[in-house]
Amino acid sequence: MIAIFAALALGRVPEPPPPTPIIAHEWGVQLFAGPEAALQSPPLPGWVHRAPAAQTPVRTLPPDSGARAIPVLQLYAELEGVTPLAVAVGFSHGESSTWYPQVDQRLPQRYAGSGPQLVWEQLLLSPSPLESPPTPAPAWVKALRAEPALWISRGPEEDRFLFYEATTWEQPAVVATERPDRPGWFDLRNRSDWTAEAVWVIQRREGRLHVARAGALAPGDTTLAITEGSSEQEVRGALMEEIAAPITPQRWCLLQVQRDHLLTPGEATAMLDLWLPRLLPEQGITVLYRESQAGLDALAPLSLSPSAGTCLYSLNRLSLVGWRLEE
Repeated sequence: MIAIFAALALGRVPEPPPPTPIIAHEWGVQLFAGPEAALQSPPLPGWVHRAPAAQTPVRTLPPDSGARAIPVLQLYAELEGVTPLAVAVGFSHGESSTWYPQVDQRLPQRYAGSGPQLVWEQLLLSPSPLESPPTPAPAWVKALRAEPALWISRGPEEDRFLFYEATTWEQPAVVATERPDRPGWFDLRNRSDWTAEAVWVIQRREGRLHVARAGALAPGDTTLAITEGSSEQEVRGALMEEIAAPITPQRWCLLQVQRDHLLTPGEATAMLDLWLPRLLPEQGITVLYRESQAGLDALAPLSLSPSAGTCLYSLNRLSLVGWRLEE
């Protein structure tokens, strides 16, 4: 305070402190069920909000269907007080079905097009809870509440994450065809407009898990993937190496928002605890890959608008796509 008065006495106006950087992590899974398969999504708590046409949300995907299931957004910053944030999310080839907390605006896809479907005009971010989080909480919610993320509130609704989900009429990017004369040999092709990152083929054959890692597939590219014997522990360990890294605290923002797919180890653990048992087939074949940032931005556009005094340092988005080809 003395320094401020001294600066004013000398005719100098003290410079405002630099804006506080916000680090945003979004993660979720996009599920597809093939013509001879079905996938089961985790149950949702009863306190989430649902679209009128989704009062009973689809938790079991029938054959030839898809969903962007349980995308969550967590925010990290060294805040001392409360600051507002506006968020908008869309699904260019899907329909929003479930979200939390309540939104200020929801547009059906036929009106929103590739623009926002769910809009939160002013969420409040705080380092400690302003309200009591809802109960009961399933295991994945408890795991996210244990992360050192900011609390996000709108009115009386609050949690340590933002949540939204959608049904989709997208098609899986990677097509896998097993050679009839070569069990475990798969011809892969990327039929989408975006790169498929870190492609896996996971097959349960004769009661044993077989896995092939094919790397990245650019649009139109093809490759051969040959599965080898593996285990759930090896798959989990390899995925953790692919998606997890500690957060590095930042003191100021850059001119351009940083982009990546990495999660905190706690977030990655929660994600794999929730989804890996559902993505590894008890029998049959699952194709697994990571969506590129460009593809994710086009198919599920996300906008974050910080208030004065804060800035968006980085936006990490991770979406794993699982396509159950057959049982």
